[in-house]
Amino acid sequence: AKEARYIAATFPGRMAGTPKEDATAKYLADRLLAMGYKPRLERFQTGYEFRWADKPDSHDFRTLISTNVLAERAGTSGKRIVVGAHYDTRIPRSERDLERNIG
Repeated sequence: AKEARYIAATFPGRMAGTPKEDATAKYLADRLLAMGYKPRLERFQTGYEFRWADKPDSHDFRTLISTNVLAERAGTSGKRIVVGAHYDTRIPRSERDLERNIG
């Protein structure tokens, strides 16, 4: 919970494809390395639809590059544990989202 609060306060607006998302990914990789994991950053292309309020039948498709943070650490039990989480924030998909400060 402490790390989540730190990330939320230090890196607000972590929408996929933004410099804040990149900074957060690097921060997480550094923290995982400090805990004995072998982190790596995996970049990938994705996209989303953005709808304009004054053009209800129109939309833009926007592409972006986002980053996954992967980390491994060998254990001693022979078992594997997989943990997944999102660290980015929601992408605004309309002008209304932007007005409501979503993202």
